[in-house]
Amino acid sequence: MRRAAVLRRCAAGAALFAGMLLSALAGLPAAARAEQALPPLEQLLPQDALMLLRVDRSAELEQAWQQSHAAAVCAAFRPVFEELWEGLRGRLPGSQQAGQPGPLETVETVAGLLGGGFELAIAGVDRERGAPRLLARIEVGARERELAQLLGQLARANRHRRGPEPFTHQGIEVRHLVDPPLYHARVGSSWLLALFADDMKQLLDRARAAAGGGSIAAPLAMHDAYVQAKARALGDRPALGWLYLNLQALLRLGEAPPELLQRLGLDSARALGLGMCVDGGRLASSLYLCAPMPKGGRGGIFAVLEQGPVDRSVARLAPASASGLLAVHLDLQRLYRGLMELFAALDPEQAARAEQQLTQAEGELGVAIRQDLLFNLGSDWAWITFPPPAGGLAQTVATVGVRDADRFMNALGKLFAKAGLELRRRTLDGRTYYYALAPLGRLGGDVQRVFERNPGGALFALLGSSLCFTVVGDRLVLGDMPHTLADYFDALTAGGTGPRGAAGASLADVAAFQQAIGGWPEDAMLLSWSEPRASFGGYYNFGLRLAKALEGWARMAGLPLDVNLMPRAEQLLPHLVPGTSSLRWLPDGMLLESRATMGGLDSGAVVLAAVGLGAAIAVPNLLESRKGANEAMAKSTLRALFTFQALFREGDKDGDGRLDYAESLGELFAAGLIDEVLASGRKQGYRFRILSADEDTWSAVAEPLEPGRSGDRWFFIDETGVIRQSEHGPASADSPPVGGR
Repeated sequence: MRRAAVLRRCAAGAALFAGMLLSALAGLPAAARAEQALPPLEQLLPQDALMLLRVDRSAELEQAWQQSHAAAVCAAFRPVFEELWEGLRGRLPGSQQAGQPGPLETVETVAGLLGGGFELAIAGVDRERGAPRLLARIEVGARERELAQLLGQLARANRHRRGPEPFTHQGIEVRHLVDPPLYHARVGSSWLLALFADDMKQLLDRARAAAGGGSIAAPLAMHDAYVQAKARALGDRPALGWLYLNLQALLRLGEAPPELLQRLGLDSARALGLGMCVDGGRLASSLYLCAPMPKGGRGGIFAVLEQGPVDRSVARLAPASASGLLAVHLDLQRLYRGLMELFAALDPEQAARAEQQLTQAEGELGVAIRQDLLFNLGSDWAWITFPPPAGGLAQTVATVGVRDADRFMNALGKLFAKAGLELRRRTLDGRTYYYALAPLGRLGGDVQRVFERNPGGALFALLGSSLCFTVVGDRLVLGDMPHTLADYFDALTAGGTGPRGAAGASLADVAAFQQAIGGWPEDAMLLSWSEPRASFGGYYNFGLRLAKALEGWARMAGLPLDVNLMPRAEQLLPHLVPGTSSLRWLPDGMLLESRATMGGLDSGAVVLAAVGLGAAIAVPNLLESRKGANEAMAKSTLRALFTFQALFREGDKDGDGRLDYAESLGELFAAGLIDEVLASGRKQGYRFRILSADEDTWSAVAEPLEPGRSGDRWFFIDETGVIRQSEHGPASADSPPVGGR
C-alpha cells in the first residue's frame, strides 16, 4: 500500500508541476541574482532520475507557430471564446479583479514569456514525506518582470502564510513561495526551482561545479538509456518538447521482484522517450521504448506484442474517397499462445486450469472457438473510414482475411444459437449480409429477467448489437449495419467520386495518399493515415447545430454562449492536411512515429501552457483538499487506536499478567494490532505518538509533519475516546473536542 501511495503521489506531483512552477514565479524579482549560466538539468541530474520534461521554444519555432495553420485555427475560434470569457467575468467568484486578463491573453502571454523554454524533473521520491522530489529550470530572460506582474495575483492569497525562512547558499539567495513552499533562485538567465530546500542546495552545488569547469559525477546526459531514447525520439531535429521516463528506476521504486520482471519480460525495459518537433513545417512526434532485445529474443509481454510487418496491399481495400485507414498485423493464434505462455510463466496451475476450462466450454458449446473462429482469421486487419456516397457523417468498416469461410460461418451460427441470439440475413444489391438480433422477450416484460435467464446472450446482444458482417472471397468485412457495408462496397466500386476528385478505384491509387505514406517504414506492424477534410465538415456542422440547439438552455443557465460567432467549416478546412503514423519494433526497442493532421506547428506548447495556468489556479484548492484528507486520516487513525488499546488491555496482549494499555506503537505492532506503517509513527503527513499509558489511562496525539502544508490541526485522544483538536500547536486534554469516537 505504501509503495502504491508513493507512486500515486509521484504521478500527482508530476501532474501539478506546471501550476506550482508558475505560481512560484510570482515572487521572482525578490530572489538574488547570479551571473553564471545554469547548464540544462540533464547535465545536473543523476542517472537514476525518474523523469525529465523539457519544452523548447526557440525564435525559429515561435515564428513557425505564428505562420502555422494551427495559429490560424485558434484565431478563427477567438471571437466566441472572448465573448464567453467576457460574459463569465462578472459571474464567476473572484473574476472581477481590475485588470484581470482573459484566458486567451493569459495563455498567449505565458507562452511568449516561456520562449526560452523550461525543464521539469523528478529526481526521485522523498520516502519520509512520500512526495516526489520536483526540480525545475526555466529561462525567462529580460521578461521576468512582465511574468511576475502577470502571475502575481496567483500568489497573493498565500502570502499571509508563514513558511520557511529564505537562505543563502553558494552566494545565491534562495527564496520560497508558501503553499507549496517551492524554493527558487536566479542563476544567470535561468530560474531554478525545487520542492525541498536540500534538493535546491544540491542543485546549486552541482551548478556551481559545472560553471567552474568541474565535472559532475554520472550526469543523466551521459546515461546510455537517456542518450538512446533522446536520439530515437528526436533525432537531429529541433525539439519543441521532450519527455523522458526512467523505467528501470520506476520499477525499482515499485520494488517489484526481479523474478517477476524477468517473467514479464520487463527486465529489458530501460527508458521511455517522447519527442515533439517540427518536421517539414508540420508537427511530428515520436514515442520510443528503449528495450534492447536479449540474446535469446524477446520474452514476456514484449514477445506477445511483437508482430510481423503489415501488408501494404490492404490500401486497395479502401475506396478512393476514404478519409482514414488503419492497418495492423495481428496474428491471433500467435497472440493467444504468447498470452498463455506468459500466464503459465506467472502461474502454471492457473494457466493449465484456464486452458482446461476453455476446452470444456468448447465441448459444451459444440464450437471450436480457437480453431474455427479466432485462428481461422488472418493477420492483416484494416479499419477504413469513408463518407457515404449519399452524403452524411463518415462510417467505418473493418476487414480481415478468413482461411475457411464456411467453417467460420458455421461456427459463428452455432455460437449465436447457443447464446440465444437470432442470426438474420438481408440481401442488398445482390450481396448477402448477416447480423445478430437480441432474443425477443414478452411484450411489456421485465428486461432484467432476460439477463437472468441468458446472461451471456443478453450481454452479447448489448455489446454486439451493432455487428453486421459478410464474406467476400477470402475476406471478412464487418460494420454496424447492412447499410454501412452496402455503402462501403458502393464507394469501393465508384472509383474516383471522392471529394478530392481523385482518380482510381481504391485509395492506393490516389496520388495524395501515395505522397503522404511515402515515408512509411517497410517493417511497421501498424500503419495509419487520415484525411480529416473529407469528413470534417459533416462532423463540424453537426456539432454546430447541436450547440445551437443547446445555446438557449446554456444562456438561461448563465453560460454566455454565442454559437453565431463560431467560424464556418470552410474557414478551417484549408488548415487541415493528412496525418500519418507507424509502429515498429527495432532491435533496441519500439518506435511509434506520427505526423499531425494540422499543418505547421501544432498547438501542443500552447495547450501545455494552458494546462499549467489552470493547474496554477487550482493548486491552492488541491492542496487544501490534500490537507483535509490527511486530517481525516489522522482522526480515523486515532479512533482505531482507541479500539486497539481496548483490545490490547482486555486480552493482555503483552502477556505480563496485568490489564494495562500499550505504552508505545511498537507494543501494538508486536501484538499484531497495527501495521508497520503506523508502527513507524508516520503516516500520510502526520506523526503519531502514545504519550502515556498505565492500567487505567492512556493518551496519544497526531501532529502534522509540516504544519500548514501536510495539515493545519493537531489532534489528541485518550481513554475516553473523545478526539480533541488545536489549530495553534499541540492538542491536549484541555483542547476542544471535534467529535465522538
